Amino acid sequence: FEPVFSKEVNRDYPENTLVSTFVEDCDNNGKTLQSFVSQVVEYVRLHSVCFVVMDNVADQPESMQEAIDAKAKPYVYMRKAYQVEKYKLDMFGALLEIMFLDEKVEVKGECKQLYRLWTDSYTQLFYKDNEYSTAEDAKYIEYDAPREHGLGELPVMVFYDSAPDDASVLLPFPKLYGIAKLNHTIFNQDSERRELERKQGFSILCIPFDENSISGQSLGASTCIFVPPESSNMPEFVSPDPALLAGLLTEREKNRENLFSLAEQNGVIGVTKEAKSGKALSYEFRAYESTLQKTSEIAIRVEKGIIELFQLWTGMSFEYTVEYPAEFQPQRELEQVTIYEMVLNYPSLPKTTHDRIMIATHKLLFPDADDEEIGQVETELNDEPEYNTDVLPEE
Repeated sequence: FEPVFSKEVNRDYPENTLVSTFVEDCDNNGKTLQSFVSQVVEYVRLHSVCFVVMDNVADQPESMQEAIDAKAKPYVYMRKAYQVEKYKLDMFGALLEIMFLDEKVEVKGECKQLYRLWTDSYTQLFYKDNEYSTAEDAKYIEYDAPREHGLGELPVMVFYDSAPDDASVLLPFPKLYGIAKLNHTIFNQDSERRELERKQGFSILCIPFDENSISGQSLGASTCIFVPPESSNMPEFVSPDPALLAGLLTEREKNRENLFSLAEQNGVIGVTKEAKSGKALSYEFRAYESTLQKTSEIAIRVEKGIIELFQLWTGMSFEYTVEYPAEFQPQRELEQVTIYEMVLNYPSLPKTTHDRIMIATHKLLFPDADDEEIGQVETELNDEPEYNTDVLPEE
C-alpha cells in the first residue's frame, strides 16, 4: 500500500475552516485523514470489510472558531468485523442499525462488556444480563439513555474490498483467509518438525527395566523408554523413523508453494526470490499495479464517504476533491525494457537500431542525463567496431 500513501495526496477543499481542522486531525487524537484512510484501506484489503463510525461531541460551541479551538467537531473511528455484535438489514441489503463491542465497565461490582447500538436517529449503550449468551439469545440491558444525533441517516459506513455477491451478507468471507489458514498449517508443521529434529539429534535411551523400582527421579518418554525386564532387547538409543521427518518436510514445502501461489493470485508480489526476466517482471508489476490501482480506488471511496458524512454532521456544503495515485511509472519502464530486450535479441540487427536502443535505454535508466552525457554515449557507440548479431554473445 505504500506507493498509494507514501506522499500527501492532492485535495481541494475550503481551507482555514473546520474542514481543514478535520483533515489534519480526524479522530480528535492527532491522526490525519490520510493516515486514517490508509489504516481503513489496509484492513479492508486484508479482511474484505471494515466499518467507519463518525460521532460528534455532545456540547457544541456557538461559533466555528470556538469549535476549532476546542476540537468540538465530528470525529471518526474504525470498527472491525469481529467487533460486530448484531445488525439489521433491509430487503435490499442496506444497513439499518448495527451494534458494536464498546468498552468494559464496572456494573454493580461486576465487569461488564458494553455494546453500542447505532440507528438512524440515536445511539445507546447496553450490556448483557448474561455475558456468555449469544446475540440471538441475549437480553440487553440499558446502560445509559439514548442519545439523539438527528442525522436521519446511520452514521456508520461499510467499506468492502469488492461488492459482496449476496447483499444479505454484511460480513463476507475474507479473501485472504486461505493464506492465513496455510500460514497456520505451516506454523504447526514447523513445531512438529522441530520436535522430530530434536529427537533425531538427541536419541532416547531404551532399556529393559522395572520403572516402579526407581524412586526420587522423574523420567518420561522424552528422557528414557522402559521395556519389560524379561525383554530380550539390549539397551540402545532410539530415534523416530527418518521417513517421518522427510515426509513432513515434503508436505511443508508443498504448503509453502501453495501459499505463494495463493498470495500471487490475490495480488501479492515479491513472495519468491528466483531470478526473473524483464518480461516476467513486467507482467508481475502489471498485476501489482492493478492491485495498487484498486487500493487507490478504495482510498478515494473511503475518504469521500467520510467527507460526505462530515458534511451531514456539520450541515456544511462544499466542494471536496481528492486524488490518490492511479498510475505507477515502473510498469511503463519495465514494458520498455522488455521491448528493448526482445529487439536486441533479433538476428542481424542493424547497428543504427542497436545504437538508438542503447541511447533510449540510457535515457530510461538515467532520466536526469543532460545533452552532454547523451552525446558522450553516442560518441562511444560510434567508436565501437561493427559486430555480428547473427550469433548472440555468450553470457
